[in-house]
Amino acid sequence: MAAAEKVLKGLLAGSERFRKAEAPAERKRLAKGQFPKAAVLYCSDSREVVEKLFGCEKRGEIFGVRLPGNVASSEVLGSMAFAVEHFHVPLIIVLGHTKCGAVASAKSGGVAEDEHLRGLVSLVAPDEKENVRAQVRRTLKNRTVARLVAEGKLKVVGALHDLETGKVKVLG
Repeated sequence: MAAAEKVLKGLLAGSERFRKAEAPAERKRLAKGQFPKAAVLYCSDSREVVEKLFGCEKRGEIFGVRLPGNVASSEVLGSMAFAVEHFHVPLIIVLGHTKCGAVASAKSGGVAEDEHLRGLVSLVAPDEKENVRAQVRRTLKNRTVARLVAEGKLKVVGALHDLETGKVKVLG
């Protein structure tokens, strides 16, 4: 466990550096509430950092929900409903990426020992673009999301981030 302790110590030191570098006024602004401009469902892949990817300048601009394979599970759909009901975000982006491990697992038919992981991978389509489209369809089946889309108050789009080029392409 020495490796874990070393990692934890480094993360806590990084947190302290971040805290010292951040202006107290910024923390005060954030403590007053959330006002994200979009909700993004994206993969929990460590290479995906949507705030950087979309050029956000401050914390709080994105209501992010992460799950391997950017799966729109019932918990994720609840999070999306929370974002649109409570924070009135006008946009949901379902963001996939190239070289996704969850998609590769679905493609290979890989069987995980853990029952939760098996259940998760069973919701992933075996192609990156098709997986994004499938998760968009799942998102649009949520009653709250569907109602707000029908009322013209919400847009839901799928997009794919190419890890090699860095480009994000909205899928039609």
